[in-house]
Amino acid sequence: MTAPWTPQHQQIDPQAEGSAVPAQGGRPPLLRRGAWPVVVAILTGLVVVGSVVVVAVNVDGAARRPADAVAAESVVPAAGRAPTAADVPVTVPDLSGKTGNAASEALGSAGVLNVTFARNDALMTQPVIGQSPAAGTRQRAGDPVHVTLQPAAPAAPPSESHRKLSSRDWLVIAKNPDAHVGERVIVHGRVTQFDAATGTTAFRASVDGVRQKQAYDYDTNTLLGGDAADLEDIVVDDEFTAEVTVMGSLTYKTQIGGSTTVPVLLVQTISRTS
Repeated sequence: MTAPWTPQHQQIDPQAEGSAVPAQGGRPPLLRRGAWPVVVAILTGLVVVGSVVVVAVNVDGAARRPADAVAAESVVPAAGRAPTAADVPVTVPDLSGKTGNAASEALGSAGVLNVTFARNDALMTQPVIGQSPAAGTRQRAGDPVHVTLQPAAPAAPPSESHRKLSSRDWLVIAKNPDAHVGERVIVHGRVTQFDAATGTTAFRASVDGVRQKQAYDYDTNTLLGGDAADLEDIVVDDEFTAEVTVMGSLTYKTQIGGSTTVPVLLVQTISRTS
């Protein structure tokens, strides 16, 4: 009779590679020295994704961090405020001869983010007669650039003529030009600045209500603007007589860092007297 099967009848080499039966007195392969990290990884590395079980085995026993945790650490900003678009250095462009619309476009192309136009009821189709800071200045994109446009002349009755002034009449206007907007008067003066900085449609002059015998007797610093064609023959140090309309006042920064407020006049006609 054949003897019943017993485990002892199975001949297994305990030293054979991959054997699941321990050698006499030994431990199972998964419990041998050096295998604990694999066991721990198998026990702790089960990740359920939907209905699929994924086994993440970390053979060195180190804890595995999710990939998104590593990515999150890589974008932590450095200490302090991060630079913004307003901190980018820009160069202020030359706006002379441009209309308000063209000046706005030029400033945008240069990267300037903070532009203010003087409140003088000027249309954006009017030419620039002043800018601060000057062309070529280097500054932050977020620092302001102030632009002044030539105001449009207020409508006046055709029969209204430009009135003559005395020196005192002019001083009254120059003291508070905003109170005399729209008045049409005749002034005399000497050109003190008419260059690339002022453009072709505006100039600075020392002005009075009467014609002076000496050029240095014209006292009031004044900004005059007009059509480039009408001003084409006017240059620095010319003395002149002009029919103008009072447009109010303008405050601008001086080269020494301060500011000054001057009358603004719109030229209808102008002629050299020297």
